[in-house]
Amino acid sequence: MKTTVHIISHSHWDREWYQSFEKHRMKLIELVDNILEKAENDPEFGGFFLDGQTIALDDYLEVRPEKREQVEKCVREGKIQTGPWYILQDEFLTSGEACVRNLQVGMQEAARYGAIGNVGYFPDAFGNAGQMPQVLKQAGMDAVVFGRGVKPIGPNNEVTGGQYESTYSEMMWASPDGTKLPGILFANWYNNGVEIPVDEAEAKVYWDKKLADARKFAATHQLLMMNGCDHQHCRRTLPRQSVSHGNCTRTLNLFIRISKPM
Repeated sequence: MKTTVHIISHSHWDREWYQSFEKHRMKLIELVDNILEKAENDPEFGGFFLDGQTIALDDYLEVRPEKREQVEKCVREGKIQTGPWYILQDEFLTSGEACVRNLQVGMQEAARYGAIGNVGYFPDAFGNAGQMPQVLKQAGMDAVVFGRGVKPIGPNNEVTGGQYESTYSEMMWASPDGTKLPGILFANWYNNGVEIPVDEAEAKVYWDKKLADARKFAATHQLLMMNGCDHQHCRRTLPRQSVSHGNCTRTLNLFIRISKPM
């Protein structure tokens, strides 16, 4: 059976980490400026997943208020996917009510921008709460994507023990009340499709390795590759390589079911 690889352009965004908030915000401004420029000038641009949190757009527009109309147009058209969270949720550092309100505010903000992302997103949460499918399904989410909480886990195919385990990176995640959502674990982390080479020979080596890593854990022939990493800018030129790679096709710049129209 033919394998289809879905390549998602994204950037994982910590508002403050190894640099101050304002230094990170300067990088954010450059990132969103680049997304808007590409959306306006590249008719083949499929869009950019802005890490599942609307606060990044709020931070950007505090400095670039004149860009609001352009940002809203990109969100409506699916060129930027934002939400459903206001800020990325760490499920064990806050209360259950804080988690729900984070989701409520994020969805309200995303709706004001023009469209709400329909995927619960936990790229870097330090474990996952069992009630998340219940909470997310009530909020209208269609799936959940996450980076920790089951085995395998972490970058470079690192496998560690844990309370919750799964043989595959794709699963039906069930809450204690029986609510289920389709789930995808970032078995090779949320940067498993980063830095796709432009050179065709280098690209073949790259894809041979990336596909082999993903297939170690995959339960389906639909593979998710995240083209980006921490604070990484939108690539102005994603390589337009041949879609033929053995028994494999690649779909560039597609979102997971993209955004719901408002």
